[in-house]
Amino acid sequence: MATATHTDAHADKNHTPATVPDAYVDVKKLNFIFLAMLILGFGTYLICGVINLGTDKEYGLREFFIAYQCGFVYWIGIPFGSLGLSMIGYLTQASWGIVLRRVFQASMRCIPVMFVLGLPILAGLYIEKGNQSPFWWSAAVYNNLDDAEKSQIVEKRAIALAADDTSDSTAEQKLEKARNTVQKNIEQDRAKYAFAGWKGSERTQNLDEITELAAYKMYPPQAAEEDLHKVHDFLNANFFTFRYFVYFAILLGLSKLLSTQAKKSDDDNDPKGKAGTHNMSGPGLVLYVLTLSVFATDFCMSIEPTWASSMFPVIFGMNMFLCTLTFSTLVFYTLVRVPGDTAAAANRPDFTGIIKDKFRIDIGTLTLGFCMLWAYGSFCQFMLIWSGNLPEEITYYLKRGSNQEDSAVGTGSGWIYLTYMLMLFHWLIPFITLLIREVKTSPRGMKIVTTGLLLICMCDVVWWIVPAYPHTNSWLHVPMAFGAIFGLGGLFGLAFSRELVKNNILVQSDDGKFLANWGHH
Repeated sequence: MATATHTDAHADKNHTPATVPDAYVDVKKLNFIFLAMLILGFGTYLICGVINLGTDKEYGLREFFIAYQCGFVYWIGIPFGSLGLSMIGYLTQASWGIVLRRVFQASMRCIPVMFVLGLPILAGLYIEKGNQSPFWWSAAVYNNLDDAEKSQIVEKRAIALAADDTSDSTAEQKLEKARNTVQKNIEQDRAKYAFAGWKGSERTQNLDEITELAAYKMYPPQAAEEDLHKVHDFLNANFFTFRYFVYFAILLGLSKLLSTQAKKSDDDNDPKGKAGTHNMSGPGLVLYVLTLSVFATDFCMSIEPTWASSMFPVIFGMNMFLCTLTFSTLVFYTLVRVPGDTAAAANRPDFTGIIKDKFRIDIGTLTLGFCMLWAYGSFCQFMLIWSGNLPEEITYYLKRGSNQEDSAVGTGSGWIYLTYMLMLFHWLIPFITLLIREVKTSPRGMKIVTTGLLLICMCDVVWWIVPAYPHTNSWLHVPMAFGAIFGLGGLFGLAFSRELVKNNILVQSDDGKFLANWGHH
């Protein structure tokens, strides 16, 4: 079914044009929900994190950063996605872009808040020389191996080896014997690489550094060389920090430019402002897509040591747009009255004569479209990796699809069940549900669907990030991740509510009048 746009000629010349009334929303209900998310979310995150520190002395702190990154990646998608959907809306003049415009604009104004909330991730790159960061390349071992780090690696390998020693020796004797064996193996591995004639590629700058790293980390020197080049050339803490500032500078700049033109168009009804939003949205979308592609690579893909996918930025983008659209729809249907809304009307603007069935169908259909595109991108990524069957790529799905103990890819911890949930609730059920017209026109039905999609999108972000590392000591990393998502959502939501009350919930310009007068014959 086609989307309603300004090109639709439905107005009757004899009909008295309707206008959009002043309608400032009451956000007390939203603030209560976001405050509850903040308290319960961060409470769960901190309590589970402290308990986890007691069970995992070595990497307990890393679990804090991994969980926090889940929250940041999820919620940064709302303001970034609002910027993208706003530009698409201005270009297409589709009804959904007009109905949800004020919600998008309020989210966009929260980009500075999210910039501040992302700073702890940058701090993790430097705490304990990056060894507790979710990013493997930030660890000191990928820059230089000092004596303390060598001893730590030897000790860790020795403890594991001594545990398998079934002799009658004392524990200390077993450990000392294991230390000697590990050290001997390391020297043999380094000699083996030299004997095999491996000289590195033409990019190799320090052959000893690479063979030493390969011997201590127990993987081929070719892989060590590739990892070191990733670290030295692109994936390093300082350059990552620089790129973080660049991402926000570009996207905040686009947001400010769009908001300036939108104010002229939406508040002053200035035709030049309307033309300005249209003219900057086209080039802006090109820059936006390029920036978000690199952002997704940095914050999600680079967590995996060897895996890369040209389809992942597409999956990231569809998940981001789906989160943005469902969040904005849920907020709008919660704060205003539209046709079919049987909930109490207290302190809610009445738009029953403005938000026609056609507009609500457009919003539901676009939601269905993003679900389908997410499924398409996810299937294409899986199909390409499955058909290629390359060891450095298939570990991504082995970590998330195997429910058996496997030291090569981590531990089986139930991620396969989350994979099935994503197939079911991120695609199949929404696909069936959003084909039904009555669901798309029902405020209650859409609130249920959008709430469910917001929750399953949270699961998708957790599925991207948390399984990258094995979690052998406890299961607390799961509630920590969801706790961080809800906690950061509370902070974002309170900032969002503050911005939302600054303007009418529905634009009163010619675009708003188009909504009010559409369908009169």
